Amino acid sequence: VVGSNTGENLMTEKVKELLKEASECDTSGTFENSILKKIPTEQCISTGITLLNLNLSGNKDGGFRKGSLVQLLAETGVGKTLFGSYVMATAIKNPAFKNYKMRFIDKEGGFNIEYPKEIQDRIETFNSTNCPSLSTIERTLIMICNWLDEGVPLIICLDSTNAFISQNMLENFKTNSNTVSKDTETKQGELKEDMMGQVAKAMSKYMPIVKEKLDKTGSLMLIMSQYRDKIGAGMFDEKVYTSGGKAIEYSCDYRLQFKKGSKITQVTATGRKVDSGCIVNITVKKTRGNGLHLSCAIPFKDGIGFSDIQAMFNYLKETKVIEQKGAYCSFPAIFGEDRKFEKDMRKAIGTNPEYLEIMRNEAEKVWWEEQESIFDPF
Repeated sequence: VVGSNTGENLMTEKVKELLKEASECDTSGTFENSILKKIPTEQCISTGITLLNLNLSGNKDGGFRKGSLVQLLAETGVGKTLFGSYVMATAIKNPAFKNYKMRFIDKEGGFNIEYPKEIQDRIETFNSTNCPSLSTIERTLIMICNWLDEGVPLIICLDSTNAFISQNMLENFKTNSNTVSKDTETKQGELKEDMMGQVAKAMSKYMPIVKEKLDKTGSLMLIMSQYRDKIGAGMFDEKVYTSGGKAIEYSCDYRLQFKKGSKITQVTATGRKVDSGCIVNITVKKTRGNGLHLSCAIPFKDGIGFSDIQAMFNYLKETKVIEQKGAYCSFPAIFGEDRKFEKDMRKAIGTNPEYLEIMRNEAEKVWWEEQESIFDPF
């Protein structure tokens, strides 16, 4: 607000907040005078996907800042449930997170992912059958607040906002169940819109409280939301909408959008081509990590999940670190002058931890070089 003390005070507080955040970041990086900073590993919770870690924190071993609230916007079938469990599994394998508890709220009933026993045993799953508190969004958020009040750091996945109703809507359904069941299609559409509005009100009330408690405990909460195309959106308007309203968007530290890209096809032993997955384009729509809105393309294979190695391999081919001539590839940082088939090279890297770490270091080096060229102030 120009010329008002209120506006000046708000601006001063915002500047103080930005300066404080900058002072907490590691100043190492390719270019010291940039606004971009590499967030230290100990301040982050990894996604398990190297390129996404880089986009979120400038650090191959980084990821989401501890204390963060994250919204995942996704259409059906792009692995949002798997991604949530993948973050948990990555943390479980890291001794630095041995004190963290993993709690997956499976309101949609889609969590049927099999992990090794040592990982499976640490992921607590809550669904409508074993947890009465999931009956409404209010009761669920209160339950989460109570968890965080215990003082133990958590990684929480809520899947998803679309499956919840509010307390008011539950009471209305109980009161008018016969009317609703016989109602017209138009009336049911109005009820659906009202339900989304009621969920949004609950989110507005509880999200700031949840965010404060996440900060205090160094926890992480992932909220999954399915999005739908918004009909009649203007040129500069958001093109999709989700349940939960704007409250999640305003309170969250990160917003990630998952979209299906091209199909992945493979040739069977009999020579037949079959679809075996798709490329998932993950775009950072909002971040308080490094301020960048970047995208990365991650292969998502049926029955396997996200392929970190293939994602890096494709990225390093695009940036000419790995060169392909015909059917053969060369990766001098690992194999010197030797050339290999792409599949054989990926397999060699995947079975050798030293090779994998070299590949990850190369990806981080190239990523910073790209940011330097994009954000060079001169």
